[in-house]
Amino acid sequence: MIYSVGENIYGFNSGVEFVQIKRTQSLLANGEAAKIVTQDYNRFLARDIINMGIENTQYINMYDYFQHANNIERQETSIRFLSTIPLRDYHVTSVNANYSTIDSMGRKLAKINVMPGTVGLVGDIVYYDRVGNKEITQYYDWRGFLSMEETYHPDGSVALQTFFDVNGKSVIEIVHMFINGVVTPTMYKLLNFYGQDYVFDTQVQLFTFFLNELNIAEPGIFVADRPGVVEAVLGVLNPVKTVAYLHENHLEKNQITDEKMLKQAYAGIVTPVGKHFDLIATATDAQTADLKQGYTGINACTLQSATYTSIDISKQTDLTKIVYVGRLAPDKNISGLIDIFQSIHEQKPDAELYLKGYYSSTDYKQQIEHQLHNTEIVDAVHFLDYSIDNRDIYQDAALFLTAAKSEGFGINALEGMSHGVPVACYAVDYINKNLVINGENGITITNRTPHNLAKLIVATFEDVNKIKKLKSNALKTAQKFDANRLVTQWRSIGKN
Repeated sequence: MIYSVGENIYGFNSGVEFVQIKRTQSLLANGEAAKIVTQDYNRFLARDIINMGIENTQYINMYDYFQHANNIERQETSIRFLSTIPLRDYHVTSVNANYSTIDSMGRKLAKINVMPGTVGLVGDIVYYDRVGNKEITQYYDWRGFLSMEETYHPDGSVALQTFFDVNGKSVIEIVHMFINGVVTPTMYKLLNFYGQDYVFDTQVQLFTFFLNELNIAEPGIFVADRPGVVEAVLGVLNPVKTVAYLHENHLEKNQITDEKMLKQAYAGIVTPVGKHFDLIATATDAQTADLKQGYTGINACTLQSATYTSIDISKQTDLTKIVYVGRLAPDKNISGLIDIFQSIHEQKPDAELYLKGYYSSTDYKQQIEHQLHNTEIVDAVHFLDYSIDNRDIYQDAALFLTAAKSEGFGINALEGMSHGVPVACYAVDYINKNLVINGENGITITNRTPHNLAKLIVATFEDVNKIKKLKSNALKTAQKFDANRLVTQWRSIGKN
């Protein structure tokens, strides 16, 4: 069994979650046992995995496991038919489509919020005391059962969270206390697990306990796909193997000396104190070589991170539609990407830019909007909502443009290539030459300025035959990263 261990599967996901899904589904389709494992509580997880095309048997979440909620069918719980509210004694008033209230003798006892994306189904219920203070909040899982209940300190901060199984039995308690004036989880209590109660100081300790339960039931290879799960994965007793996968460049520049240094998030992987991983994996031979050269005693190898089905849907050879698909975040340098496009637009006024994804923060969204405000390109830049089906945006796309200053590989660029769309980017580690080769399947430049990259892009698109070559080779590059190659590489680590 190959367990791909992460923190969560979200409504909006990054490349890491897509890699876990592609890896797991490719392995399963080729007869290998595999499962995605997630740590965090998410009452919308059952909805989110459907949206991501994941089947119930392909993942397991820690809270679902202890709540006995694995593979259960969804049962819609209507506000009007809640068994916990005797309608002979209380009156449910529908205020609007978003919430109702529970009333008795002219007093509002509770507010029932509708489950997002549904009509009339229970999302959460907030109960109030006689003076209107929030007293208890009950949260319902997307699948229809009461999943978690919160009570509060006098200042309104969370005091206790109680998690229930599908039959309403308490299975986990999390106590929150003031530490140096900040409310912090101080105790995780697992209740009556095979007749015993277990107490943990942190969620990491509880997650380690859970991973060991999985390993007892079916020993396997545990892959830490996020730095946040490293400690828990290293705590697994007698696994077949532990693997840390580096999805991004492990180095960053020191802002003072400008020298490359190890990112703090990866210290526990690359330079651990105590227990270490059996294997560190990266998406490129170049990063693997850098790890081996830079750190003694490193056991590192290259393992394919993802695969996309190649579908040549773009025949566009004129520089009219430029696309970017991925997170809209500072590390992806969206501001710099817009600068590149602005320089392109000055030379090609009919060019348009389409960005599809989600913002990492409201502040960054405001920054990008402010950058575009009152520019001549504001009407030529289009933002599309995040979704997992990106075929439409690649239809007639001429170029995939990214301005990231560092990449672990660039799976969003690989997706573009799988649709016959060449990539333009700065010549940065580890996308340069490992995925995008200048003049072969894309456009790269070592002089990393928006003007210079824009100038090279425009000049390249003046030669139709050259663009046809880039498009053909982009598709061929994507075809190399097929499921068979991925499965073969991942099978090999279980044998060595």
